[in-house]
Amino acid sequence: MEDITDNLIKVIKNMPEKERYKLYKALEKRYPLEKRKHDRVAYHSKARYTSLETFGEDLLQDISSGGVFLKTMTPFTVGCPITLIISSTNGKMNIKAYGEIVRVTPDGVGIQFIRKV
Repeated sequence: MEDITDNLIKVIKNMPEKERYKLYKALEKRYPLEKRKHDRVAYHSKARYTSLETFGEDLLQDISSGGVFLKTMTPFTVGCPITLIISSTNGKMNIKAYGEIVRVTPDGVGIQFIRKV
């Protein structure tokens, strides 16, 4: 495996700068680097949501002070505003939060909090 990596680095070093940049952007989309500002913790609880595109209820996978990951099969668009009603893990309390879809994956969507109410 090291030979492949070494050869790949040699090929990339021989590429013109413009081609290296195109390759970097293509790879960045497919294999994004970790860009999180906030630590995530597992948080398996229901969340109801409404957006300009849809509404529903699905499970959260994790949460941080900056946002949540919502496990959903519902299609969303990056940039779409969303309102969440997040249930506490014991179901006794709800938190309303406003966010924006910042990442769409086959497993769900990443939502960045805009403000919490």
